[in-house]
Amino acid sequence: MASVGSATQPIPFTTGVPMAGYWARAGVSSGTHDRLCARVLTIDAGERLALVSLDILSVDYGLSAEVRCRVSEETSIPPSRIMVFATHTHSGPGRIFPDRGDVDPCLVSEIARAAGIAARAAWASRQPCVSGYTTAHVEGVSGRRSGAGGHAGPVTGVLGVLAYRSEGGSPLGYLLNFACHPTVLGPDNLLLSRDWPGYAVDTLQQDKGLGCTTVLFANGAAADVSTRCTRREQSFAEASRLGRIVGEIAKRAAGALAFQSGVQARLEHCRALLPRRPLPPAHLVSTALNNARCAAERAIKKASKSGSAQKRAGAVKAALDLQAAWEIVSNRVRRAGSAALEPVPADLYIADVGPATLLFLPGEISESLGERLKRCAASARGIPPERICLIGYANGHVGYVMGTLPEADPNYEEIMSEFGPQAADALEEAVRRLSIKGMCTTC
Repeated sequence: MASVGSATQPIPFTTGVPMAGYWARAGVSSGTHDRLCARVLTIDAGERLALVSLDILSVDYGLSAEVRCRVSEETSIPPSRIMVFATHTHSGPGRIFPDRGDVDPCLVSEIARAAGIAARAAWASRQPCVSGYTTAHVEGVSGRRSGAGGHAGPVTGVLGVLAYRSEGGSPLGYLLNFACHPTVLGPDNLLLSRDWPGYAVDTLQQDKGLGCTTVLFANGAAADVSTRCTRREQSFAEASRLGRIVGEIAKRAAGALAFQSGVQARLEHCRALLPRRPLPPAHLVSTALNNARCAAERAIKKASKSGSAQKRAGAVKAALDLQAAWEIVSNRVRRAGSAALEPVPADLYIADVGPATLLFLPGEISESLGERLKRCAASARGIPPERICLIGYANGHVGYVMGTLPEADPNYEEIMSEFGPQAADALEEAVRRLSIKGMCTTC
């Protein structure tokens, strides 16, 4: 019989930890506003799986390997059956990215250790289970922060709620899936925080009627989706307001769930090779970089003269982001060699975990491309697209995959992405093969 267990373990980051998420941020953490955690859900249902949610910016291949190794030691679940994903908070620690060489081994060890402790507790607490899954619409929280893939402005987000309960009705674990950048808190914030997803998780987790003890948050195709056009200010109070909107909707959805028995778990994997787009000529990059620097200088001068504090800060941040993006591209062009156009490997996983199908992708996927991939997986499986939970920032990090080429006036995400439409096509073909593979035993 299928069994599930879950547990949470705080990650003991201390004051003075470097922070990740904003080019414009100066300084290290001055403390902790709300504890960053490792949350683990273990499933023993035909196959043994572990889902590990970490309150950090991203999980590259090096960090993922460390966490998988520690979780496997504590549970005997094979590393290839352990899914590790980040909530993508921009108020989390820096220097945790081995693939970039930007790493403090002690910080990586603390993350892996916390994941291992949570995994051991989750595995030990597992009980026979029933499962339920549903989706709900969320208004007033997410929006497209640029024109990439569609017009900028508020969007209706889709919240996925996956729940496991014991046969007697006791909650064994929840997973919330929603696509939106945790960037209510800005670069001036120096307190470690989960941002708005933390309040969403706490709202459901603390509900006495549901009695839930562990809620995992999994971000979705959020490359160009954030709270930029819905937040009223960049504060903890505003992070609480937006997070609680999501949490209250999750509570109502969870309270109305229909549960089913006979949970089966199945996980499939494939690797896609994402072709890089050619680097632009050096003279064009140099011109764009100079223009971005001038724009940033103008934004900083103008900030002291007009508009609200929030609008001024937003304009300066946007200008500095574009400058930083072009500087990164300039460095790529300067270092360009034979490796510059080598395809980037991307590990994709699809997991059936009862009434939902989880699609794990390693990077920041645009909203439009995410919908395209969900439709592809659903068509291959012969199920409605809402049954597919797309989980980004998982098991590695390949950066932005937008599915489009930069326009004449490109935005930050398009500049930063190393990929064009061919990479989106490669991902779609990999998702199709992966979805079919998961449906039969002879593929």
